[in-house]
Amino acid sequence: MKSIVFQIVLGFLLSILIFLGMLSGAIQKTSSNQEYYFEKFEENNISQVTGKTKAELNHIGKDLIKYLKTGENNLLEKYFNQREILHMEDVYQLMVLNKMIWYIFLIFIIPGFYVFYRLGGTWKELFVSNLFLLFLLLLFFGIISLNFSKAFIIFHKIFFQNDLWILNPETDLMIQMLPENFFEGMAKKIGILVLLGQLIYMIILSLGKAGFFGKNSLYRRFL
Repeated sequence: MKSIVFQIVLGFLLSILIFLGMLSGAIQKTSSNQEYYFEKFEENNISQVTGKTKAELNHIGKDLIKYLKTGENNLLEKYFNQREILHMEDVYQLMVLNKMIWYIFLIFIIPGFYVFYRLGGTWKELFVSNLFLLFLLLLFFGIISLNFSKAFIIFHKIFFQNDLWILNPETDLMIQMLPENFFEGMAKKIGILVLLGQLIYMIILSLGKAGFFGKNSLYRRFL
């Protein structure tokens, strides 16, 4: 009994690693999706709000995406005030953290599976532990969807140690271009990508648990 519980705990830790990898990848993919930015500019009629042309907005959007990858302030200085730039510096640090999580995932995913197998882990324990994690994720996403505005504020209070994220929609271009529904749509896209990845992973685990890959122990046929 203790052995099974131990394997499920190990499987849960491995599932968390996989989830973090999926989340990190989804954040990188969504935050760099130029088409999403352009679509939201059109949907929210940002040209009228800011007084800028569609071409100008699209150019700024491209520079924002470049900034999230490079952290070069000169990409922002042409458009935004000092407070907005300081806030984006904080955002960039989160993107750096996100990349670190992605690299950790890449480095440890294969050794993680190997260690799990060497300690006697099977597809069954992985399936049970990931099923529990998936339940928690669905519960978490469900709570966020009930009141995104509140969740958005809580997110900022947790991850930012200042109030630079509180911008003035009357004067600050950043919040005019990127209103709350921009981030709500982005959060939905990230959630869908993560849940899709989880669905694929659960299918693989189900096949493994059913013996599709040979004997029940992970990778036994390959080692």
